[in-house]
Amino acid sequence: MSQKSWDVLRIVAGLYLAYLGVKSMMTAISDRPENMVFFLIMAVIFMITGAGYAIYAIRRVWAGRNEEPEAIEENEDFENSGEETAEDNEEDDSEEDDANEEEEE
Repeated sequence: MSQKSWDVLRIVAGLYLAYLGVKSMMTAISDRPENMVFFLIMAVIFMITGAGYAIYAIRRVWAGRNEEPEAIEENEDFENSGEETAEDNEEDDSEEDDANEEEEE
């Protein structure tokens, strides 16, 4: 998978953790179980962890998005230089073929 795909998965996972934290907190407040404090602490941990993870991944996507135009320009330069090399390789191959034909005769 590409880096962008992993970052999208991280965003989804972080948002899901935050959602679970909010949902757990709402359930703990409405049901008032005996271990309500434990549920609330765990819900807060889930919300903070999920939100932090999602924000981290969003920043990576945003930073990668800003770097892409430079990377595209570099790839175009590389491809253009590769075309010159390909032409040189074709000339070298044709010279080798000519030399092989002369040896066979």
